[in-house]
Amino acid sequence: MQRILILILSLALVGGCSLFRPHRVDINQGNVIEQEQIDLLELGMTKRQVQFVMGTPLLADPFHLQRWDYVYSIKEGYNPRVQRHVALFFEGDFLDRLEGQLEPAAAETMVAASEAEAERTRRITRVMEELNR
Repeated sequence: MQRILILILSLALVGGCSLFRPHRVDINQGNVIEQEQIDLLELGMTKRQVQFVMGTPLLADPFHLQRWDYVYSIKEGYNPRVQRHVALFFEGDFLDRLEGQLEPAAAETMVAASEAEAERTRRITRVMEELNR
């Protein structure tokens, strides 16, 4: 009777292990890419300024020196893997455009501000021309 009780208790303990999943460590790979970093980027920044904000690019292809790729991947426990990718394109030494899953939050504001600045410059130029007549 004691043997049967010990056997049943042992089977219950071993079977109980399958009810709990072991802990899985979070796996981070690549450059951490946050929205705050993307918001700091501005067109016309030098490569050095971009590298200060974003860090060293994960992929810098020697055949495409004007493109830097930043890739970030995280797998938290049993959740599916999440990946972010941002590609930065340069014209010479200056940031020309960026593509990817994260866009600057103030992109529309920057365009509107640059258009307003251009209109203001045109008005000032017209006033100066009229004063010089």
